[in-house]
Amino acid sequence: MTPAAVTDALLHDLVTSSRAEGTSQFAVAAAITDGDRVLFCGHATEDFGQEWDLPGGMALPGETLTSALDRVLACSYDLDTVDIPGYLGSHDRIHAGQTIRTFVFTATCTDPGQICQHAQIAHCWAEPASLPGQVSQDLARLADLAITRTAGTAASPPGPWQMTTALRACSTGMYCEEAATELIISHGAWLRRDDFTGQFIRTQDGPLRGITAVIDWDEAITALEAGSLPCSTSEAAILRLAASLATAAPVSLRHAIIGLDQANLNLIINAVRHAGGGQT
Repeated sequence: MTPAAVTDALLHDLVTSSRAEGTSQFAVAAAITDGDRVLFCGHATEDFGQEWDLPGGMALPGETLTSALDRVLACSYDLDTVDIPGYLGSHDRIHAGQTIRTFVFTATCTDPGQICQHAQIAHCWAEPASLPGQVSQDLARLADLAITRTAGTAASPPGPWQMTTALRACSTGMYCEEAATELIISHGAWLRRDDFTGQFIRTQDGPLRGITAVIDWDEAITALEAGSLPCSTSEAAILRLAASLATAAPVSLRHAIIGLDQANLNLIINAVRHAGGGQT
C-alpha cells in the first residue's frame, strides 16, 4: 500500500463515507518523519500514565480535514505546515460512547525540531523497530507506511526498519499473526540477532521495490528446543508465546510467564488482547 495523494475529492469522500457509516466525530493526525524516524507526542492519561500518539487533534465543524490539521499543528504544537501530500489511512477509537475516526496524513513542516521548545509537550522521534510501548498496532502500521514513503528503497540486506515494516505488513489482517509479530518486534531482542533474522525470517522482493518478510515459527521453535538458539529465559518465553499465537503450537503458560518482569508481562498482555480482537 502507498499513501494516496490528497485531493479535494478524496477529502470529500473520506468525510461522506464515514458519515454514511454512522461516524460523525472526526480527528486528524500527522505522520511527520525525519529520515527513518516518526514523531510521536505523549499525553497524560487519567491514571497518571503516558499515552503516545501522532501529533493531532479534533476537527472543528466546517473545517476540511487538511485545514484542521494545519490549525492543530500550528496551535497545539507550534509547527508550521509546508505541505500535506499523502493520506495514510484512518483508525477509530471510542470516547464517551461515541466513535471518533482519526484520519492520518503525511505532513512536511518547516522546522519539526521546533517542538523541542515546548516543555509541556512530551515527544520522541522513534524508529519503526522501537516505537513507544503504548503505541497501537494501527498506528504502528501507519507509521511504517510513512517511513516507507520517505526513507527510500529497501537496503540489501534489509535494515531494521525495512524488516520491521515488512513483518507488520505481511501479518496484517490476521489478529493472531499480528499479535505474534508485534510481540517479537516490541520485545526487540530477537530482531537484533543475526542468527535469528538470518535463519528464521524469510524475505523476498516485494512490490514497489520493497520486501516481504515472514517468520518461520516452526523452524525457530525447533532450533530453540534443540539448543541451537542460546538465549535468556525471558527471550525464550517471548519466542514460545509468540509462536503459539501464530501457529497454535502448545506452550505452558505457567512455565513461560514465571520470572518475567512487568515490561515483558505487559507485552504479553497486549498481544493476547490483540489476538482476541481487542485494541492494544
